[in-house]
Amino acid sequence: MAYQGIDHTPLLPASLRLRLGRWLVRAIGWSVLVTCAACGLALATWSASDPSLSHVTGGAIRNLLGPVGAIIADLLMQLFGLAGVLILLPPVLWALPLSSAQPLPAWRGKLALAPIAVVAIAGAFAALPTSGTWTLHHGNGGMIGDLTFTLLASAFTPFCGDKAGLAASLLLGLGGGLALLGSLGLSAQEWRQVLA
Repeated sequence: MAYQGIDHTPLLPASLRLRLGRWLVRAIGWSVLVTCAACGLALATWSASDPSLSHVTGGAIRNLLGPVGAIIADLLMQLFGLAGVLILLPPVLWALPLSSAQPLPAWRGKLALAPIAVVAIAGAFAALPTSGTWTLHHGNGGMIGDLTFTLLASAFTPFCGDKAGLAASLLLGLGGGLALLGSLGLSAQEWRQVLA
């Protein structure tokens, strides 16, 4: 008896597979938008006095998302400082076309540039002096920003001497800004619409 090969005929018709694929893309887009909105609300109502992983207290929670929101906001602020807000910007712009079942072009490059942008901008923020009302142990760029800025400034010290900090902050700010623009991936026409 001859061996019968595996039948590779698709289980579902092509039209149904296409519809399911579009539905899945929409679901991913809306899920990302809802998650970013929740994280944005947690960050907007962040308070250093809220109970969190780094601040144990029995006081009332002011964060609108409760204990989970207080923990998420505190982690973002402790790790990235003011740059924590920028973590949400690329995913929101990526999710907008996905929520209407449109493909996201060059998504691998955008996904690779986003963390580089956030870390570099956090490092640039770390170079800025903190205000008297800043209550965190780390600078404006959080733990990751402080570490990034310190490492780059120390690498520049043999070449720039006293100007190493300035050179590091300029390079981090410029590089982070360019990486952020690349991760957003907006066309010239889309930028004109945003700026208008």
